[in-house]
Amino acid sequence: YDDTKGSTIFGGSECSVTNVVGVANEDKVRYNAIVTDATQRDWLSRVNDDTNWTGWTDSIDYQNGGTMPNVIGILGGGFSIVAKWTGETSSDWNDCTNWLNLKVPDTDADVEFVSDDCYNDIEIQTGQSVICKTLNISGATLNHAIRVEGDATSSLEVQGDITINGPDGVLDFDDGTAAEDGRLIVGGNWNNQTGTNGFLEGNSTIEFNGSAMQIITTSDPEESFYNLTINNTSVEGVIMNDGIHTTGLLQLSNGL
Repeated sequence: YDDTKGSTIFGGSECSVTNVVGVANEDKVRYNAIVTDATQRDWLSRVNDDTNWTGWTDSIDYQNGGTMPNVIGILGGGFSIVAKWTGETSSDWNDCTNWLNLKVPDTDADVEFVSDDCYNDIEIQTGQSVICKTLNISGATLNHAIRVEGDATSSLEVQGDITINGPDGVLDFDDGTAAEDGRLIVGGNWNNQTGTNGFLEGNSTIEFNGSAMQIITTSDPEESFYNLTINNTSVEGVIMNDGIHTTGLLQLSNGL
């Protein structure tokens, strides 16, 4: 039930629990849906779907009801070691059902976004701040992108490296208007192998704030930023393998 009187949900396991509050006769419910062999992830998705549960008013009907056998068949595969985006439910980063491993990324997560292997964009919403360890963006066709557009209160923090691979991996901060776009904080290296089409800077603010040497690399002669802050606390600072171009504010706090 959606109640903490018995116990609370352990952090990061939101997609491994079942809420049957919306099911009629919730005091007598059983799983009552497909039970063919499936991966562990598919079984979790089945069990987490409240439409797969039925409630009974009569205790005998309840005891005899449902489709769950004593033993279920679990197939191999289904999960990913990395936090791979599927966008199966929506564009919300913080919805665990949008991730292949059914867990919202945290500071230990290596995030993988493949533009032609997902159902929806990632859209970092107004006031939303999300974080991960590393971010790898790729794709053979531009079906979807990571978007942090239209509001300066939207924030993506990558504590390690960002890699944008071609031909159509896209990190998009440009909503096409004069409004301020989102903020990106990078603690590791920047490697854009898609070039101009891989990073759409819009009116964003990018901050390099690592505590070890950071390297900026692009497949183009130079990388374009709007507002750029260099705030690296290491002796080596930020190394630019290629040129950079800023059209907004360049702030040199530390590390250049």
